[in-house]
Amino acid sequence: MWIDDLRVQPLDAQMVAYVYDTGTRLLLTSFDDQHFGLYYQYDAQKRLVRKLIETEKGVKTVQETQYHTPLINRTP
Repeated sequence: MWIDDLRVQPLDAQMVAYVYDTGTRLLLTSFDDQHFGLYYQYDAQKRLVRKLIETEKGVKTVQETQYHTPLINRTP
């Protein structure tokens, strides 16, 4: 038997669990007391680009960000 994670809490309690990437230390997911996840997605520069929420009806995007970075080299 393989167990990925284990969480024990009283029925009337509220608990939030967080999952971090071990290499980058970025927040990947937070789980609420019903164990539904809020997933965070990052771009190659480690900037947050999307938040997805898990519901009973599936996964939905709740926030999406686009960054505009000029390609001008300003070093003298």
